[in-house]
Amino acid sequence: MARCGRGDVEEAIRGKTLELMGQAPLHRIRVTRLCAERGVNRSTFYDHFRDVYDIVDSVVRQLLQELDALSDRVREGGLSEEEICLAFLRFFFERRAVARVLLESEVGISLRRELETRTTSLFAETASRVYDLGSVGAGDALRFVSAGFYRFYDDVIMDEPPLDEQGLRERASLGARLSSAGLERCLGSAGR
Repeated sequence: MARCGRGDVEEAIRGKTLELMGQAPLHRIRVTRLCAERGVNRSTFYDHFRDVYDIVDSVVRQLLQELDALSDRVREGGLSEEEICLAFLRFFFERRAVARVLLESEVGISLRRELETRTTSLFAETASRVYDLGSVGAGDALRFVSAGFYRFYDDVIMDEPPLDEQGLRERASLGARLSSAGLERCLGSAGR
């Protein structure tokens, strides 16, 4: 019998946990069941994780690390708001199965808040290259800049059947237009 590497075991346990989270609340998932369904000894499980909540924490950490890496690439690229919106929508589209399970679970509210915090600052940086945001409160500017993106990212994660490339591009374009229109309206009212 071939031995699995540490990463393989952890990935198998993560995958099974996410699968079970789609069927039952996290607090109902037992280590015993998880181990039995993955064919892993309990001692092996505890070599890798403290409990099922630790598994979810590791999945969330991985998702946020990937999001931070995308944010870094986007910052270096000097992309338009529409291109940034498309990059983030594509990011969530490619991870929609994991994102859907997480957002529908007990960790959903705090994860959504964290995702919004991390992406909002990037949208604000983009807007500040185009607009003078000095006359607008930071909170208002951030809200309007990211509004277009957040209007559609739930669609990208939750839609069945999943969107195609054209659908992603259409939502990114509309999201960028919504953000710009909202920000321009905010800037116009601040100048009065």
